[in-house]
Amino acid sequence: MDFHLIDVSGNVIGKCWSENMKEEYYNYPGKVVRVLGRIELYRDVYGIRIVDVRPVRDNEYDPGDFQIRLPDDEIDRLEQRLHELINSITDNAYNALLQAVFTPGRIKRFVNLPGDGRFHHVYTGGWLQHTIAVAEIALFVKHLCSNNPVEVTKADYNLLLTGALLFDVGKINSYTQQRLVPSFTLRGRLVGHIQDSLIFISCMNNNLQGTLKVADLTKLLHIVASAHRSSEIKPMTKEAVIISQANAISAAHAAYDELFYNFDKWHPEEDGKRHVYSKYFETDMVRSGKGNNTYVR
Repeated sequence: MDFHLIDVSGNVIGKCWSENMKEEYYNYPGKVVRVLGRIELYRDVYGIRIVDVRPVRDNEYDPGDFQIRLPDDEIDRLEQRLHELINSITDNAYNALLQAVFTPGRIKRFVNLPGDGRFHHVYTGGWLQHTIAVAEIALFVKHLCSNNPVEVTKADYNLLLTGALLFDVGKINSYTQQRLVPSFTLRGRLVGHIQDSLIFISCMNNNLQGTLKVADLTKLLHIVASAHRSSEIKPMTKEAVIISQANAISAAHAAYDELFYNFDKWHPEEDGKRHVYSKYFETDMVRSGKGNNTYVR
């Protein structure tokens, strides 16, 4: 039985031979365990010849040894920026919708979410970092690209920013916070976070009273429905185009870093390999840096 044993410092392969194998070991993936064994060289790779494995109780380990997370001061800064962006919304209905979504209790849940389960922002605080990045990029694009001589319509600030802050909001129901590694909930697998974002926004808006309710959610829901490259609905409004591109930029930048971080973690014997294939980009990516990692000139 092969084990991949991993914490924030890296990984090591474990091998458990038949004389020490137990049926309950099949229940351990994703859990913190204590391993007893001996370091040995197997096929030119050091690993652990495992004698025994047992799960540990919550008070027997530091979650920080197993979970990658943003520093607390960075999370505090992002939370503050989230409130600043919400308070900058001048449309009463959009502002009320955002205030209803981002309650203190719900923000605590959002902070613990990854931005994605596989390719980008796969760490605690990743959802918040990705969302703020998309909002900042969208606002920068609106400012930088406006006032061109053929501009027919201007992007609506309130709609654009509301869409940026809510385009991934369904992930609150899509990922479980009960495991050390990001994993989908049953709802996340059956419904999907894009669809759940649409449901979540519609339900929150329906709970608002009178003039605080957004009268027509069509444009906002279109932004959410078309924000991801996997979306069947393509962006057809100026605000939706900006958000989809902002999402792509933030995700791609983080996916590049995630690719090499994980490769080095799982393949330390490769010693900083320069070319690594990415399922996200569907091509080889080249590592930049100093020494042996520089681009070919």
